Amino acid sequence: MAIVQRPNQEALVRGLNIYRDTMRPFILTTLRGVHGFDISNVIKSSLNEEGAASFERDLERNGGNVDETLDVGHFRPIIENNWDVCFSVHFGYDRTVFGTLGWITGARNQASHPGTQDIDRNEVTSAFTNIIKVLNYIDATDSVRLMEDMRDQVSTMSQPAAPVERSETSTQTTASKCANRRCTSFNEHPMDQNGISSVVCSSCSTRYSTQTFVVVRYDRHYSGQEKTNNYSLRVRLPSGREDIYEIKHPENLQLNRNDRITISYDRNRVGTYLYNHDLNRCWPFGGGGCLLFSIGGFLIILIIVSVFMIFM
Repeated sequence: MAIVQRPNQEALVRGLNIYRDTMRPFILTTLRGVHGFDISNVIKSSLNEEGAASFERDLERNGGNVDETLDVGHFRPIIENNWDVCFSVHFGYDRTVFGTLGWITGARNQASHPGTQDIDRNEVTSAFTNIIKVLNYIDATDSVRLMEDMRDQVSTMSQPAAPVERSETSTQTTASKCANRRCTSFNEHPMDQNGISSVVCSSCSTRYSTQTFVVVRYDRHYSGQEKTNNYSLRVRLPSGREDIYEIKHPENLQLNRNDRITISYDRNRVGTYLYNHDLNRCWPFGGGGCLLFSIGGFLIILIIVSVFMIFM
């Protein structure tokens, strides 16, 4: 039986250990500076129901030691739900750090549950870059230096896989729920290499736009302040390019790795429906629509707007 060599995964695990060991005392000290020494209830109230129950079980297993129980998956919801009173000043009031923290949680999950091959080198170096961003905010100079050295080592010890060749002439199609909330129709239509479509509903003639992508990885947590479930999604577009999106939704969305998702936008470019092709299930967004924010994808938003305006 051949043993799979995973040097990239091993490097990522070491980097995540540095990240956890650096962030734990920062988070605990910051919380205790505001809430006092006993912060277990503060932490539990920052987590969703499932996360709080898991934290409670682990806390009991660790003899009530909060320091040992706090883990990477807790960092984002704790920081986000205690942002104004504890953490905003430390992160320069930059709320995009929420997405970065969620991305790191996804990297931790990938390192803990690897596939049949080693983790791609680019995935690991991207994780290190995100960890460095967070640690720079809290002035963890020594940890940042270690992470930078590890990132350099990973970037030279393995080569990325050869890119998959794609046909530029093939037309890809997708399906979407009509953005008109009074219409129940689904429509099939072509999409471009960014997963973007302009659509006229076959039933009600409503004009709307969509974007389709595949979920590569995701992290979900509950924001008690906003009473929403927040999702950090790493997605793959039809072109093969990957990006990171933030989605806010009041109820739980059912998402799995490799699920194909299409979001429908109304004439005001507000998200109205999310359709999971693999589950054949559709979720409506609330009155304010969804917040779909690409960390690196302002260009995508501009493309959607431009195509939609041309189509009108």
